[in-house]
Amino acid sequence: MALEFDGKIKYFDYAPTDEVIYRERQREKALMELGWKFIWVQWRDLFQEQQFKMRVLRALRE
Repeated sequence: MALEFDGKIKYFDYAPTDEVIYRERQREKALMELGWKFIWVQWRDLFQEQQFKMRVLRALRE
């Protein structure tokens, strides 16, 4: 299980956006082929503690 934190900074501040997206997708595909599951998280999710907790628990049960 992996938590992927999505935010504007990772897409715009470190490298050209298209390159960041390409590398991210390649990494995710490689991990998924190994059986990893992802939960994508944004800042707002961290302020909805109960819903976030339920998403994580549900994903762990799958």
